[in-house]
Amino acid sequence: MNKKILVALVGALVATSAEAQFSPWLQPEGELDVGFSYTHQSFDSFWVKNEKVDAPFGTIKQDTYTIPWEYGLSDKVAIGGTVGLTGTKPDADDLSDEDGLDDTYLGVRYNLFTPEEGSNLPILSAKLDAIIAGNYDTGTPAGPGDGGSGAQLVFGAGKDLTESFGVYGNVGYRARNNNVPADMLYYASAYYNFMENFTFTAGFRLQQGLSGIDLSDPDFNPTRFPELKERAGVMEFTLGYTLEEGHYIGVFYADTVEGRNTGETQYFGVSLNYSM
Repeated sequence: MNKKILVALVGALVATSAEAQFSPWLQPEGELDVGFSYTHQSFDSFWVKNEKVDAPFGTIKQDTYTIPWEYGLSDKVAIGGTVGLTGTKPDADDLSDEDGLDDTYLGVRYNLFTPEEGSNLPILSAKLDAIIAGNYDTGTPAGPGDGGSGAQLVFGAGKDLTESFGVYGNVGYRARNNNVPADMLYYASAYYNFMENFTFTAGFRLQQGLSGIDLSDPDFNPTRFPELKERAGVMEFTLGYTLEEGHYIGVFYADTVEGRNTGETQYFGVSLNYSM
């Protein structure tokens, strides 16, 4: 794969809060990629089970600052992770701001299959992550996360269809403690490289909870927010520019287009990546 496109795909996934998403093309052996991303997200409506309603507490805003890294140990194995800070700010006077260390991901990626040049087969990779819950508070609509530690396993595939256009996607499973329901994770995306240094990506990601309660259940109360059976389908778009040295800067926007027991959230932000 073209080095500039590889850097751009890493940067695009960093931008869109991609702990459960990854490019199937591994970081080259001996190379380190370190990044920084800022994400602002907000919602003022949400789905109660499958019905969308206006939030009685107004708008909740969240800002997240993330440092991702990945290092290529060999042509088959790469290690990496993310660490960051996150915080929410609700409009309602009876809800307090919540902030703290975001969930930390530490993992390993393994190349399962690389097709020969000219083959019609896709590249295949797998990623196993340990998840360490952040120290933020949960149990309110303004909770920045679910507060569960655990692990996730994700499989990815990708194919360069031309020198400038390609597709890739993931499917995975995530399990966490503290009564947080397990999730199936899906992602599909396409990229287009133009004017040599610009890359545009468009994708759809889906988080599907496998169990849990609904906001409409009679026994629901705010302390049980992490136990919700959530579904969130998000469309996302990223435009990035790769410098000659292999560094990357990108901007992104994402919108939750369908869901269950989750906010109708919009996201925007910026990301920077340094490859060495």
